[in-house]
Amino acid sequence: MTRVFCNPAGQRDNLGDSVLRRPYLAALRNAGDLHVLVGSDADYASGLGIAEGDTVYVSRVRWLAGAGAAAVRGKLTFAANAGEYVGSPREWCRSLWQPMLAVAARVSGGSVVLGGASLRPGTRAAWTHLRLSSRLAGFVTWRDRDSRDQIGHGDVQPDWAFVYGGEHQETERWTIAVVMRGDRPAPQADWFDAVTALARERQARIVVLVQVRRDLERAQDLAEALDATVLPWPAEANHRDHEESVRQFYRTCSHVISDRIHALIIGATEGAVPLAFSTTNPTKIDRTFASVSTRRLTYVPQGLASGRLGAQDDVVRDVSAAAEVVETAAARLTAAIAGAG
Repeated sequence: MTRVFCNPAGQRDNLGDSVLRRPYLAALRNAGDLHVLVGSDADYASGLGIAEGDTVYVSRVRWLAGAGAAAVRGKLTFAANAGEYVGSPREWCRSLWQPMLAVAARVSGGSVVLGGASLRPGTRAAWTHLRLSSRLAGFVTWRDRDSRDQIGHGDVQPDWAFVYGGEHQETERWTIAVVMRGDRPAPQADWFDAVTALARERQARIVVLVQVRRDLERAQDLAEALDATVLPWPAEANHRDHEESVRQFYRTCSHVISDRIHALIIGATEGAVPLAFSTTNPTKIDRTFASVSTRRLTYVPQGLASGRLGAQDDVVRDVSAAAEVVETAAARLTAAIAGAG
């Protein structure tokens, strides 16, 4: 049986980081016995969809030792992490084990896969390890074309989180969700004008949602300014519990306004129209959604008239279609691993 080793590391307080990796792990599980490094944070791990037959590791040392043993005894499959890679010298040093595992997998007669990655702008030297790993891989996909072009090969597929897209019941939606980062400049008057104008047009209430724990203070400030309520991330709720609450909430929303990619993605997969009202450069959002839709998604809200937003309803249909693309990529990933085994 093929042994597939993956470290689905992500931000422990960020719901989107577990959401995007759960479908990736599911695709890997279809190809063999999954050996997954979850770390010591059970809260984050709850959102990864760990199955009964998975071999779970808390210790990185034990996980690496297990991968080495698999390479010696048979064929190792190494699955590089999905999601965003940070291009810094520190990250490069911390990730030296990755090309080592990729080489070990190929030497053992196994396979290497890299599915649904993206690159944060950084020096070319910072991508040396990822470039080597991807060159050794039999399956390589990126969630945006800019990342693909930086490395020079592989295909572009939508973010794994789009796999949850599907048909939505035609129901009246009377809520607008607002989800904003707490580590960016605070919105200015024109941003508030655009949000309140949309709410008046839709006769909708505004609810500020916390999808990343560290954004709570920003959410409270926005709710006060918008005369809105806050839907927090309860301290006792783990990733899986909060994700279910968030999805149920988005099913009541006409729009989700955010500068966080996975707030927009999760909202869209639950039938809410995604609108990126960013206070900084929205390039990252544009790149990610470009693989799903050609329709405009991002706005700088200076002078924005809410009447220009009607065509965005079509984005939800584009997102539903993207789910099939992601499922096809998952099937190709499974076939690539099986072919090497």
